[in-house]
Amino acid sequence: MARSSTKRREGYHRATRTRAVVPASRRSGRNAHRGSSVEDFLREEGIYATASARAIKEVLAWQIGREMERQGVSKVEMARLMRTSRSALDRLLDPDNESVTLGTLVRAAAALGSDLGIELKPRR
Repeated sequence: MARSSTKRREGYHRATRTRAVVPASRRSGRNAHRGSSVEDFLREEGIYATASARAIKEVLAWQIGREMERQGVSKVEMARLMRTSRSALDRLLDPDNESVTLGTLVRAAAALGSDLGIELKPRR
């Protein structure tokens, strides 16, 4: 027992028993990326809009699914309330499918007794 706790204190990863590698910039107290953010990186790579759209869709799909579960609404019932097909609802709930219209999102929110809010935010 004492041996494994000593290894953990020394920076060993418990499962692999390998020493954690710390980049030189972190050891010396300097962070080469100080001031940068994930958003800045994505913009520099030219993929911010795509990544942002995907993240928003994933969150909305998760929120709709969670609310359906909370209210005890089945997929068949949700599709009926939205006046759409079950396959269209499956596309809406699929976090990898980004081809969902605002109309579909508004109908899903309304079927669950909610409103959909979209806003423009100034960049930092």
